[in-house]
Amino acid sequence: MLRAFGIAWLGDCSDPHTFIFTNYQSKTRYGIYYGENYIKFARSPRQEFDVKSLNKIIEEAAETNLQKRENIYIEIQNLVSQHAVNVPLYQSYRKRVHRSWLKG
Repeated sequence: MLRAFGIAWLGDCSDPHTFIFTNYQSKTRYGIYYGENYIKFARSPRQEFDVKSLNKIIEEAAETNLQKRENIYIEIQNLVSQHAVNVPLYQSYRKRVHRSWLKG
């Protein structure tokens, strides 16, 4: 059984690692919020990852080869979706507008 809670967070950049690491690494604030069962899940060897843990695969995703990164992130997303690690309810969308002369 996992905890249920609502969170809001805006990534500081659009790199996938920002979101994957923050949401699924068991040592992060969100990983800890998910509870003990999630921490065990993220640290346990996974057959899907050649007996590597989710935490280890997340570390390996910080890769410079873009094709390798993409494949790893797809695997991670498939795993967390199949196990319903979290259930995103919506993604807010915000626009910012300003005058072209505004600086700073």
